Amino acid sequence: MSMLFFKDLAGTRIEIHSSHLAMTQYRFITPNRRGKWYPSLGDAQARANAIGAGYLDASGNFVAYRGTVLEFREKAPT
Repeated sequence: MSMLFFKDLAGTRIEIHSSHLAMTQYRFITPNRRGKWYPSLGDAQARANAIGAGYLDASGNFVAYRGTVLEFREKAPT
C-alpha cells in the first residue's frame, strides 16, 4: 500500500491511502454543475474550464474559481 499526498484547494495537506487494487478518481463541482470523473488530478484540472470550475494559468498551475470543490473517490478496477 502506498500513500499519495497533494494539496487541496484550501491548501490543507490531505493524505490518501491507495493500493494497486483501487484507482483514485477526481472531479470538480461548482455550485451549478458537476464534472465527470477522471483518472488523474491533472486530467480533472485540465478539463475544469468546461464546467466553470477553474483554469490552468500560463505556468500550468490550476486556479480554481470561488465555490469550486474537488471530490475524489476510490474505485475498484474492473
